[in-house]
Amino acid sequence: MKVAILENLQADSTRLRESLAEYCHMGQFYADIDEFASGEALMESFEKDKYQIIFIDIFLESGMDGIEAARKIRETDKETYIVFVTISREHALPGVGAGMIDYIVKPISKESLSEAMFRCRAQLKRHAKTITVSVNRQPMEIQLRHIYYAEILGKNVILHTSSHGEVRTRMTLGELTDLLEMNKQTDSVSKDDDTPIFILCYRCYVVNLSNTADMRDNSFIMKNGSVVPISRTYAAQSQQAFNRHLLYDRD
Repeated sequence: MKVAILENLQADSTRLRESLAEYCHMGQFYADIDEFASGEALMESFEKDKYQIIFIDIFLESGMDGIEAARKIRETDKETYIVFVTISREHALPGVGAGMIDYIVKPISKESLSEAMFRCRAQLKRHAKTITVSVNRQPMEIQLRHIYYAEILGKNVILHTSSHGEVRTRMTLGELTDLLEMNKQTDSVSKDDDTPIFILCYRCYVVNLSNTADMRDNSFIMKNGSVVPISRTYAAQSQQAFNRHLLYDRD
């Protein structure tokens, strides 16, 4: 999970980061946490799908305030979960128009942070299916829709993602197939089903059809510009799956 904190008071930012780290440790999952002291600094680093949760202090001493920062985030990312940090419950009300998911009142207690994180994680799992992989012996959650393709190298897999870059984990092709539930996928894809569909297009490549931009010259062209080869063995079924994908999942 990738988390951002927008807080201009260093002491408050540090306290929230340490509380988040403790919460993640107790829950035995990994969170990569970035801290920003201004809305401008956050927006300079911000990209769609980069963060799953963003904690925003409503009152920032200079530059844009927290509400304005949230609105700018919503212009490019509708699914990042925003938790406002405020000194009063009354001050959280303006956040509703900026797409607020939750709010926490200062001083932040372990109980209020735990409750907010529980609600946010529940929402994330409900709206976007995730898988959990082990990276440096730490569990990492990755949304399926963020995976472009997977590269299998013996007993290791490299997941090429939009949210975490290249993620290397120890796993076999069979274990990856089970994790992605590829054996449960059927041809009965509907327009209302936005679940990513993964297919094997080479003995060492699995692609997410939802993130393919084109298919040409015996290769898939992914939305991030990557080129994934298609072997003769899987050419016919890859073409059939891609043609079916054209009917439903095009942006």
